[in-house]
Amino acid sequence: MALSYNNLGTVYSGLGQYNQAKEHREKALIITKKIYSERHADVAGSYTKLGAVHSKIGQHTQAKEYHEKALIIRKQLYGEQHADVAASYNNVGNVYRKLGQHCEAKQHHDTIKH
Repeated sequence: MALSYNNLGTVYSGLGQYNQAKEHREKALIITKKIYSERHADVAGSYTKLGAVHSKIGQHTQAKEYHEKALIIRKQLYGEQHADVAASYNNVGNVYRKLGQHCEAKQHHDTIKH
């Protein structure tokens, strides 16, 4: 069921219907958390997808919160040296940039290099 909601979220995003995409991504997250609890790669993925939708509709503070949650989970699961962790640092950095917080953005993007 979570996969179906995520797929619908993808379709709605592709159509530019971000509020509907957000609604379906939220449903997918709820189901995914019920199945796996908080500390799971699929939960981190759901947070990332929700963060992306929030960015698309200009809700950057909420996007940052979701991307930070994904980053925390991925660091716990994989440690610092993993492609998904680097992607999460990049996502958080991008949101900070959109918020005009360039020092924080630089800090997150610099972390990827190390």
